[in-house]
Amino acid sequence: QLGHIESLTILRDAGAVTDRRNRHGLTPLCLAASKGHSQAVVIIAHNLTKRAINAYCGGYTALHWCCVTGIDAACGFLAKKGADAALRAEPDGETCLYKAATYCHSPCVDILLDAGADANATNSDGATALLACAASGDYASLDLLIARGGDVHKADLAGRTPLGVAAQKGNLSCVSRLAAAGALSSSATPAGDTLVDRFLYKLSFPFAKKEESEDVAPGGCTG
Repeated sequence: QLGHIESLTILRDAGAVTDRRNRHGLTPLCLAASKGHSQAVVIIAHNLTKRAINAYCGGYTALHWCCVTGIDAACGFLAKKGADAALRAEPDGETCLYKAATYCHSPCVDILLDAGADANATNSDGATALLACAASGDYASLDLLIARGGDVHKADLAGRTPLGVAAQKGNLSCVSRLAAAGALSSSATPAGDTLVDRFLYKLSFPFAKKEESEDVAPGGCTG
């Protein structure tokens, strides 16, 4: 659990079982990924089968956990070992791509897209990774998704579009990028007001987010 690399390597090479679950139902691989131990993930996954790599633990696969904790090196290794980026978390139906966008881990988003992840895959609420970027302010991932065919017009089941969400959250960087990609043609909001109304309303508050300012963490997410 503490990610002691030398000990893990010795245990693995000595034939230790690396896919047995603990009392919480977590495999060593999922546990290492959930704790953000990138090197441990690589060591444990080295001799695992594709089935073991894609096993669910607490509703997530190890790749989901990597995308939550942002360990992109481990994310890339698992993808090469056959981790399935299309598998959905339970019970929310979120893909690995959606998780990475939600937690503002653009390197993971890039890796998943290179591995063939669907930029327009939706969770159980119909939301895409683009909508997750719009909500979190992750303009770096948003750029990657748009470049790989992400649909800037696609709304979730509640009728929320990426542009509408970005405007509501006051994420200027995302608003400008989505508008440049043609999202203004889908500017209706479920409440019936315009995106301009939403954005100006949000900016009227002193805590409104500023474009790529000191209040914005690397990757585009607010810190």
